[in-house]
Amino acid sequence: MTLGTLYLRSQRFAEGEAHLRTALAACHRRGKLTVDSTTEAQIRSNIAIALESQGDTVGAAAERDLASHCLLNEKNRNYSWHFLRASDLQTRMQYSEAVQEYKTGLKKLPSSYPASLRGQEIIALASCLSGWEHTTEALSCWKQALDGSLPSDILSKVYFMTGMECHKLNRFEDAEHYYTAAIEADNHKALGGRVRGAIIRWQIAETQLMRGNLQNARQLLNHYLDSVDMKNSPATELLACDIDTVEGSFRDAKNRAKHLQQSIDSGSFDSDWREMLPGFKTSLCLRLVGLHILLNEPKNALAEVENLRLENDEVLKWCYEAFCVTAQAQLETKKECRAALEAQVIDIKQRIENDFARRLDEGAEVDDAAAVLRQPTNFLAYAALTLKMYDTCLQLYKRNLEMNSSPVNLPGVHCFIGECHAALGNPQDARIAWQNAVTSGIDTYYARIASQHLTKHQAAVKGTVKLN
Repeated sequence: MTLGTLYLRSQRFAEGEAHLRTALAACHRRGKLTVDSTTEAQIRSNIAIALESQGDTVGAAAERDLASHCLLNEKNRNYSWHFLRASDLQTRMQYSEAVQEYKTGLKKLPSSYPASLRGQEIIALASCLSGWEHTTEALSCWKQALDGSLPSDILSKVYFMTGMECHKLNRFEDAEHYYTAAIEADNHKALGGRVRGAIIRWQIAETQLMRGNLQNARQLLNHYLDSVDMKNSPATELLACDIDTVEGSFRDAKNRAKHLQQSIDSGSFDSDWREMLPGFKTSLCLRLVGLHILLNEPKNALAEVENLRLENDEVLKWCYEAFCVTAQAQLETKKECRAALEAQVIDIKQRIENDFARRLDEGAEVDDAAAVLRQPTNFLAYAALTLKMYDTCLQLYKRNLEMNSSPVNLPGVHCFIGECHAALGNPQDARIAWQNAVTSGIDTYYARIASQHLTKHQAAVKGTVKLN
């Protein structure tokens, strides 16, 4: 079994499978089980990994079912049993039960258990919590793992994941600290070579952008464009697209995004990027739909958003629905059609609120729920604005502020809040919102729009123009 596991770690999956099956056969000499059920489950779980890595998902699922059956039959439920059971549940995305098994296993660890191995079990728990989207507790576990004696290859990955959890919670300074530590840990060899190195440098630049440090983000982009490993990467193209969008160069951003989409579809990036590209395609699709809407290209937005329809993710489905409503609102002028769209906005809003409450009931922190639901809430608010549902739009944008919106997005949120107040006949509230956008100190496109609104407002107060 040990030899088979070593082959798996070396990514020699066929050889690993062969040795593991030999070990499995030895467990059943003369029709009798010669080891405990936990050991058999461990072997079958590793065979499942080998099969899945070779593309045999059906065989992998069958082995996992057999491993699960072995675990349920085991009477001696020591820490190894709990960790294996947790891994099995995590694979099936039964995160709540998996977390409990990991915690029980950790409690049963003997005091003599090596610190480095204990740290790796904590990492497994952190990964499970992250999948469950309990980000605050996952972050605590990743930090706890850093306190242990971890090998350098694992240490750099833990730094990276700690940074990712901070990023989700909009703790951008902390995220940048951990990203930098990941690069320094072992010269990013453990991060998967140049691809992971490119990913992490992209995330560092994104933290600068999200904090509103546009100049720093642009400088990092220019530096990356001079780097052999970074200049032709999808990460750099996506960063350039984001900077253009924040600065208001929507058409340039759209052209970059379309070019990147074509490069991914045509297989222009080498095999080192293959594992990362599906995630890039989803992120790219979200950006492209938003850019089509900002450029008032609803037909293009509706065509592009179809790429999100089949995503097996509830949050992405809400983004899909919100985008569809916005694009259709840009097309529709009939009163009855717009009324139906307004009803959809109210329905989506209620479902998002229900999901927020569900997450809290399941033990998630408020910040955890906000990290997941912030984006669809923002998209839905713009849909309400497009439909001139100003009261609903105000509720959604204020909710977005409660969800700890990133600094770079604050000028836009305040600008739109001001537009809602102006449309509702509340000029003083509109002025305050626009001032909040301008005084944020972040020179985004919407900060400049808010400044223009303020100038008109001041002229309206003097009686020279009408505020609308």
